[in-house]
Amino acid sequence: MYYEFHTKPYKHQIRTLKIALKKGNLGVLADPGCGKTKIAIDYIGCRYLRDGHKRILVLAPKSVLGVWEEEIETHLPPSIPRAVIRLEGTNRERLIKNHMNPDKLTIFLISYDSAWRSKGSLIKWKPQGVIADESHYIAGATSKRSRGARAIREHADWALILTGTFLPNWPLNAYAQLNFLNPKIFPYSWTKFKNRYAVWVMAKGGYWRLKRYKRLHELKEIIRKYSVVIKKDKVLDLPKRQDIVVPIDMDPKTRKIYDQIKKEKLVEFKQGKATAEIILTELLRFQQLTSGFLSVETGRYDHRDRPIREEVKIHEAKIKAALEIIDIHRAHGEKVVVFTRFRWELDQIATALRKRKISCAVIDGRVNVKERDEIRRDFQKGKYDVAVVNMATGGVGINLTAANVAIFFSLSFKYDHYQQAKDRIHRPGQNKPVIYYHLIMRKSIDEKIMAALREKKSLADKLTEQKPEELV
Repeated sequence: MYYEFHTKPYKHQIRTLKIALKKGNLGVLADPGCGKTKIAIDYIGCRYLRDGHKRILVLAPKSVLGVWEEEIETHLPPSIPRAVIRLEGTNRERLIKNHMNPDKLTIFLISYDSAWRSKGSLIKWKPQGVIADESHYIAGATSKRSRGARAIREHADWALILTGTFLPNWPLNAYAQLNFLNPKIFPYSWTKFKNRYAVWVMAKGGYWRLKRYKRLHELKEIIRKYSVVIKKDKVLDLPKRQDIVVPIDMDPKTRKIYDQIKKEKLVEFKQGKATAEIILTELLRFQQLTSGFLSVETGRYDHRDRPIREEVKIHEAKIKAALEIIDIHRAHGEKVVVFTRFRWELDQIATALRKRKISCAVIDGRVNVKERDEIRRDFQKGKYDVAVVNMATGGVGINLTAANVAIFFSLSFKYDHYQQAKDRIHRPGQNKPVIYYHLIMRKSIDEKIMAALREKKSLADKLTEQKPEELV
């Protein structure tokens, strides 16, 4: 088989492609920016030419389906006739039915949540290859998206998994992803897998709690056998990065509110009844306050008898700090990305920028996927000076290298989310030194989150090391 690359590959991409063609199934565990999508696209092309595989299914987060369309157009040799089809909305079933017997390479792009809903039709389509992009989205072994993806894969000849965060929460995240890659790797149930690699004890609340891991060396060897690990700092020559903490003082009014909430929550935490999940949810309230607002009940209820809440502005300290940083870098012709966690932050920043006649792109879950793709392309082309991005929506799988400055208005509790967001601007295509600003309110939860992230840990990890009251 002769395969002519349409775009020049890096050495690590050629090496990984050869391994994939030899093994058939492969986990590509690559840092963001290492070109794992190109590897997968060239693999699709090779399998089409070598084996005649025409039916390919790509599972991915909804926000990156547009990126796949662009990448296929960029990297797949034009000599290969193809149809690239996004399966979205109510047309999914009709589109699948209309392409049951394709006469050319047909690549379906579908989100994980849509895939499990169309599981039956996709199985009937009989994909010859299935790719799970950002496969950590199916790391939860019992979730519907994970079970649906694995059921579809069982009917395909081969599979690839692509991710930069293979173990987002714990080592046991390996099960569902490797089970998708090749069901024969772990020929037993999720329950047996859990018991093989972890020790569990019954907690006071009547649920099983993890005590410790075991046989991790064995698990690491299995992961190594079925995957290729690609580290950005070893295969790419990228500009330097600089992290800057911008300390912000809390005004007396905000400090009084913060301390009052802290007093109330400490009583609850010390009672010892709250689970780690509940504690993390409660900690969000402190983070909202450091960002400048509180979500409060209005006394009104919706049609489902749920309390209606509204956001009340408490201060503008972080907004002022962000605007000052933006002004400094705009004066030097540099573009800026502002990462936010909460919708209120995003709206407030966008409003402030527009009042100052600063062009800004807004990327969050309220913007449909096709519009998001267009906004992202326009930002890359230079139409906007600033991109205000919700980390949950725009922190994965997209390219924002038009900017070399990022401001973390607030921080994710999860290290992998934080690192993924950073990699949006530090990746191939970036030719300027990159600066990350972190807006950190003094003597608050912000400092605790930042400390955990510096240790490459999530805040949940800190809950196993410290008491909840020590995190606020």
